Amino acid sequence: MPEVSVRGRRLAYEVQPGGLDKSSLSVVFIHGSGGDREDWRAQLDGLPQVVNVIALELPGHGESDPPGEATVEAYAHWVTDFVDAMGLQAVMLVGCSLGSAITQWIALFA
Repeated sequence: MPEVSVRGRRLAYEVQPGGLDKSSLSVVFIHGSGGDREDWRAQLDGLPQVVNVIALELPGHGESDPPGEATVEAYAHWVTDFVDAMGLQAVMLVGCSLGSAITQWIALFA
């Protein structure tokens, strides 16, 4: 599984299709507490013909380095740093549970 270094820690993610076109729209899926990229399997397998589909594993989840975070704001900073580290130019964030709180925090405050 691919990974990117953010603030000296590994963040794991899955991208479909196999190649990443950084100039195309990237839909970044963010899981809830206790989840990982597999929470988004249907989206990873069903959408890649149209956009870059990326399922991020938050710190402390899946194959990303621990520890996790205690606040939505702290996770939101990891997500924005991930987007920057990946060099993504057009991004749509989609979340479930904790992931939706993260996307809302980013929309309101980032």
